[in-house]
Amino acid sequence: MRFFTVCIILGSFVLVFGSLITLLVTKLAHRQLKLPVAALIAVFIGALPIVTLSAVVSSKSYKPDITALTALETTPAVRVTRVSHGWYFDGSGREKALVFYPGAFVDERSYAPLMQRLARGGIDCFLADMPFNVAFFDTDCAERFMRNYNYREWYISGHSLGGVVASMYGSEHSEDIAGLVMLASYATQPVDNSVPLLSVYGSNDEVIMWNNFEDYRANYPEKHREVEVRGGNHSYFGCYGEQEGDGAAEITAEQQQKETAKAIIEFVS
Repeated sequence: MRFFTVCIILGSFVLVFGSLITLLVTKLAHRQLKLPVAALIAVFIGALPIVTLSAVVSSKSYKPDITALTALETTPAVRVTRVSHGWYFDGSGREKALVFYPGAFVDERSYAPLMQRLARGGIDCFLADMPFNVAFFDTDCAERFMRNYNYREWYISGHSLGGVVASMYGSEHSEDIAGLVMLASYATQPVDNSVPLLSVYGSNDEVIMWNNFEDYRANYPEKHREVEVRGGNHSYFGCYGEQEGDGAAEITAEQQQKETAKAIIEFVS
């Protein structure tokens, strides 16, 4: 679902819900409101659920730690820029770029350290900023980056639910991408054999649904590779602390991201 579709749906909900409440209030009050006043009240009342939802999602989302926030700063090797709908990590690469879809309810900035590593390794990265921190609300966000920047090869990647959505985009736009990179995730739709796929996961991950992970292997293309990070878990692909229900990691987040970046760089090379 495209972002503008979400906006239209939410906007329609605001107007319809607000209008119904306003109509009910005026009926109960036995008075007729002027159109401009009624419209303002309708928008205000209708917007309340959306504002509430946004506040709840924000409070429940995992926030980036200090390591992640520091990785958003430009370094001699990587220039970091806030761009429309995300972040641009511009490193030494000129031909290959990767668009990253964050996990559900995880602030996208939490993945900045991994993006820094990839950019230093020659893969420029675009870290997507998702509405309500859920990739399903902007499945085609990769198109905006691909349309506005000139790279010879584009790779689509994501973590957890973000990886599922990334694979959906990759399945539907196989002619536009050079590969898929899944982190603690799986492809729910068949991936064309023209698109190589890399799957990276932690051995101690207790968040991923392993039965789905096994079942959806049938959707992988002929050319695919799996890398298990020994001692890694679900949370440590980013820097946002421990995710609820996850297994205890036996390595640091830094080590897990180091091994992950190495696998991705080798895959892309």
